[in-house]
Amino acid sequence: MPHPYELVLNFRSKVPKSQQPQRSRSGCFNCRKLKKKCSEERPSCKSCQTKCIPCVWPSSHAKSMPKDYKIPPQDPILVTRKREAMHAIKKILPKATTLEEITKVQEAKLEACELELPSTPTTIKKDPETPDYRALDLHSAGRVQPLDELGLLLNDTASINWDQSPFQQHQQDTTNIDNENDPVSLSAIDNYEDQLPLWIPISTSRKETFITACAVGLISALAPQYTHPLLHASSTWTPFVKMNPIIERVTEASGCSFIAWEKPDLIPLAEKKYDLAFNELFGYIRTHELETKDHLWLGAAFQLLAVGSKTVWTFRDKRRIDNLKGSWKLIKARIAQTESSTSTSTSPISSLGISNISPSSSTSSKDDNSPESPPRGNFDDSTVASDYSNENLKMEVENSLLRNEYKDDLASRFERGWIEAFIYQYGMLLLIDDVDVMGLPTPFEVFSLVRKRIKRPLMNCDIAWMNHPVFGASFDAFELACKASYLMRHLDHEMTFMAAHKLYDVVQSYQLPQIPAEVVNNPESFNRNRDSALMSEVMLRAVKILLRKIINLRLDETDIVIQRDLEAALHKLTQITRCGQVMGISSWPLFILGLTAIKDEHRDVIIEGCMQYGEVCQARYIYTLIDTLKIAWGMRGDTYTTARGLNILLETEILDRLIL
Repeated sequence: MPHPYELVLNFRSKVPKSQQPQRSRSGCFNCRKLKKKCSEERPSCKSCQTKCIPCVWPSSHAKSMPKDYKIPPQDPILVTRKREAMHAIKKILPKATTLEEITKVQEAKLEACELELPSTPTTIKKDPETPDYRALDLHSAGRVQPLDELGLLLNDTASINWDQSPFQQHQQDTTNIDNENDPVSLSAIDNYEDQLPLWIPISTSRKETFITACAVGLISALAPQYTHPLLHASSTWTPFVKMNPIIERVTEASGCSFIAWEKPDLIPLAEKKYDLAFNELFGYIRTHELETKDHLWLGAAFQLLAVGSKTVWTFRDKRRIDNLKGSWKLIKARIAQTESSTSTSTSPISSLGISNISPSSSTSSKDDNSPESPPRGNFDDSTVASDYSNENLKMEVENSLLRNEYKDDLASRFERGWIEAFIYQYGMLLLIDDVDVMGLPTPFEVFSLVRKRIKRPLMNCDIAWMNHPVFGASFDAFELACKASYLMRHLDHEMTFMAAHKLYDVVQSYQLPQIPAEVVNNPESFNRNRDSALMSEVMLRAVKILLRKIINLRLDETDIVIQRDLEAALHKLTQITRCGQVMGISSWPLFILGLTAIKDEHRDVIIEGCMQYGEVCQARYIYTLIDTLKIAWGMRGDTYTTARGLNILLETEILDRLIL
């Protein structure tokens, strides 16, 4: 049965009429004769190119095909061109083992296309909704901006002498892995806030290939939701990838580790590049005085390293924790700067403790965060759960009042995705690690500080939740998931039972996201926002199951209420578009739902969802989740525990080996 929000009516109480499919009559005569779909590409469609036959098109005054029309025979000239093109590809393809040789294969394929197609240019239809970004010139003579001139993110850029940059001396002290580590200069772009660069997908060197992989692949996975074009990660994160040598090296390392999952030959190089970027970033923080305006490129570097740490084969959880600690200190510094009237743009971040972060520093203090001490943070009504209905209604009103007036700059748009990316990576740790021991804040502290900032719309979107580039409609559900995960790791605290009951009541009464009628009439916007709303309900069902387990630890996966929630969640999960971008935040609910699956058909749906998550995020660490689920299902043994089902959540030895 469809969900009520799928049957939303417009204000005239009429169901929107579906568009009737119209049969195209502008194809070539050959495709019409064969009764097959024509690509309608002039001067020759793809079917005629493959068959090497002349493509015959109807005239402007007579579009009907003659009754006695016959398909012409193969053209010997077209056959010869196609054979020459295929021979050129086969001559290089068997020898293509490195990235440089693969580039030659791509060039040969482009030449083959030029030989196969006539020289007549093809008209490309441009999507009117796609913003017209300015291309980024990688070979211009511009110079990288030093740290004291990072105002380029808020103002127009200006050429700075490279000899005066504080990065130069630090660059000479590092060890080069290959000969392609020299920084590439970034051309000056006027009106940086409005003219955002679009990354060039064709690279000319191995270094550019890694940077492109990070800009196009890894960064795009940071914001999986359907959002405003100016809030997408490609518009807010990509401008920083070559801002200075430090962030450029971080981007290169992240891109190399991203490709290494598909190219095992790059694994040793990816590990070396990641180690170099990690040590270089924290080494610069220790040796230089940082300004509060530096939070932009530092925040991007911390989050890229936090995400990239999971894609490196030699994964070490401490590195991800160090990067998340750095991001959290930057977030607190930024919020304190904007809310305090006495702070200026030149106040040092080091006063907030950012300079004390280093790979070798201890993760916590024995006095404040010892394992024996109770968890930090208040468990009162204001921190456990917020008034979600009123906040969402207020956000909808503010979103409608924005109209098309965009007053926020690139810094504000970047901060929205940066803070949400931190919350997601931080939330993945709460169920498998103890944040009190690691020195990270509790989720009650995090959301009480950033919630008002995140729930403020920046752009006028079709739906207010589109202002969340990472979570979409699932922001409230993920907040509840973070708090429930924290309570699961602190069952011995005296306030855990009360807080779990409070959160359970909130989940029971939470109003599911609704799609307005004007969005229903737009098929493309409706389908993408529908996926976000479905993922929100899936996550809420998983939160409800986890809270029910916290309230009564003797419950197992055979509970009737738990199985009812599981079936409802899997029903919504199967309605999400296959390999849709919203699957990029599905690892947490898939894990909780997988622990409660007792039927084979339910387990198959969970495994399929895990594979979709791995395909969307290019993350093979999803197999750690699958292995954990197989232990919970009794399909494989383990030397640490004999627990099954939801009782796996009580086994820290199993959770320590899980990567989410």
